[in-house]
Order: sequence, then structure tokens, then C-alpha cells
Amino acid sequence: MGGSYTTFAPFFKKTEIYLEWSIFLSALFTAVFWVSGKGLFYSETDPVMSPFTSVSLLILVGCRLAEKKLVGWSHPMSLALIGMVACGNASSIIMLLTVPELIFAAAPEVVATSILTSFGLICFCIYEIFILLRKSPQRGLLIDDIFLHLALMPGALSLLGLVLEIPIYRGIGVDPRAGIGFMEMFFMGAFAIYAVVSNPDLFMWSFLSKSMVNRVVFALLFMNQYVAPIIVGLIFTSGTHSPGIEFFVLLAGFLATLSFLTLNAVRAVEA
Repeated sequence: MGGSYTTFAPFFKKTEIYLEWSIFLSALFTAVFWVSGKGLFYSETDPVMSPFTSVSLLILVGCRLAEKKLVGWSHPMSLALIGMVACGNASSIIMLLTVPELIFAAAPEVVATSILTSFGLICFCIYEIFILLRKSPQRGLLIDDIFLHLALMPGALSLLGLVLEIPIYRGIGVDPRAGIGFMEMFFMGAFAIYAVVSNPDLFMWSFLSKSMVNRVVFALLFMNQYVAPIIVGLIFTSGTHSPGIEFFVLLAGFLATLSFLTLNAVRAVEA
């Protein structure tokens, strides 16, 4: 267990409990809202939280709660449900890439999960499957840290799209409702924080505990992922509202952070 995590373990435990129940109940509420009519904060012209996103998060957090609270609940049951969420979102991506008009025409009252949100949910699912099967590795190939970090990319891209007013960065295509809105950004961000504070075995914690330099460098790299693309976009887009080099700056920022952590994990193996 990383020293940084141990120092704040009581606070992180309280945060974990608060977040898991908050996400579970909020996802349940938004899903029920769809059943009773249109979604919460529904709009015909802006991204809204899809019922499938609500159900996906409900299942992910519900499996965690079931593991803790339900006698007789087993890992295979959680793996089956999480696998169902991952496959469902993978199917959604394929359908939106191939026949988006058909989906909208077949069920115009239903809002599909955006491609970017589905990508993030799949990354969360893979992370959840790995931590169910074994503890997070402290060195070598940091699969858990990598997928958890990749799950944040859609949120960063949607924030970029919101600031620069570029619809495609928010996952908006044929259906303007099927994108990443404020609610989905909030829910996905909350789940990411929940995943981090609930796992003391992440390499990130042991790495941050080693020195102040590590903490400062990681903080700068993490902030760079969000700040640098926005600055570049504001300077170079010139109000075109179309994708540009800011996307590659964002991609480079995420790759830099992941490479930095992975190289340090490889060094830990060699030490």
C-alpha cells in the first residue's frame, strides 16, 4: 500500500463510501426518470445523459456494493454483469459508427450512449474486471492505471469541445442529444475518483509517496492534459469550430503521463 494512500486512508475510506452510494442512488434515480418519461434535464438540442449510461454505472457500482453487502454474491456474478456492460457499450459504438441514422429512426425517443462515453465505460469495465481477478500490479505493465487513465480521455475531450464549441469533441453526431453533457462528465468523473480512492494498490499511490518531486511532476503532467489543449485550441482554432492540432496536444498529454508512470514502474522492476 502506497504511503500517500496510508496517510489519508481514513478520509479516502469515507470518500469511497460516500461516492459509491451517491453514484448508485443518482444513477438509479436518473434511470427511473427515463422510465417515467424523458430524462433528467432533457433537451432536444444538447447532450443529455443516456439511460444506458445510467444503467451501466448502476451495474458497475452495484457490483461493488453487492460484493461487500450481499451474502452469497460471488466474483463470477460480478464478472458476468460487468462483461455485459462492456459488450453492450462496444455494440453501441459499432452501431453508432455504422448505422447512426437507423438507430435514431428506429427509436427516436431513446438517447443512445455517445461513442466517447461508451469508450470510457469500457475502460472502467476492464479496470473493474482486473481488480476483481487480482490486486493491481505495483511494477511492470500498469494495466489498471492505464485503463483508469484512458477512461478520463472522453471527459477531457468533451471539456475541450465545450470550451472551443466543437461538437465532434463532445461525441455529437446525427443525434445532438447523444453526446457528453455536464451530467455525464460529472458522473464519469465521480466514478473515476471513486475508483482511485478505493484502490490502495494502484502504482500511482506508491509512486506519489516516494518524493515531493514525484507528486509535483505528476500533478503538472495531469493538469497539462487538460490545460495545454485548451490553450492551443484557443490560439489556433480561430473560430473554425472544427477539429485541429489541439486534439493531438491532448493525446500527447495523456501519452506523456502514461509513459511517465510506466517507465517508473519498469524502473521499479529493474531496481
